[in-house]
Amino acid sequence: MVVERLAWLWILTIFYQDLYVAQQIYSDAPERHIDVGSRIDGFVAHVASFREIEIIDIRQISLSAKNIKVHRMDITKHSETVTGITDSISCLHVLEHIGLGRYGDELNPDGWAVALANLVSMVKQNGRIYISIPVGPQRIEFNAHRVFHPMTIFNELSRHSTVLDIAIIDDSGVLITCGVDKTFASHIASKVNYGCLIVTSKKD
Repeated sequence: MVVERLAWLWILTIFYQDLYVAQQIYSDAPERHIDVGSRIDGFVAHVASFREIEIIDIRQISLSAKNIKVHRMDITKHSETVTGITDSISCLHVLEHIGLGRYGDELNPDGWAVALANLVSMVKQNGRIYISIPVGPQRIEFNAHRVFHPMTIFNELSRHSTVLDIAIIDDSGVLITCGVDKTFASHIASKVNYGCLIVTSKKD
């Protein structure tokens, strides 16, 4: 029963996350949207139902579907050829894995921060960046993922961009909107063990 409830809460979290960000992209209507590593059968499918989306993954993905273009790339490797190529980018529940070697990437304790900086570099000035990561007591669960304190992400984002919107899905699967209040978001995150932080920011 406990396992079934946890599985259901995880499904609910991903559902709300994917829908929340897809709705923002629909509203913003960017000229080009690129996603890095998010679930193809969730978020990518949501967006592809109403517009074109390009996906980047370190893994080889064979996919032929309307509105979806696939590119293979390691987001931890910076390339001038992809600098400023899009006005909108997303990376949902991915950064926590980068640098742990689970998906064929190189081991790097700062892999998530390198990847985040490279994500932002791909976006034009005033472009949108959508990310989500697990939040709770900051830790690494070996060969699985990191869990972040929200301020870790906010501080890193502040190097490159301005936060426009914050939401947290708590341990009960409830989505809580925080506006741009980082203190409130940190307070909510302090009450969860494995929540989901969703941040929208604008490149400076």
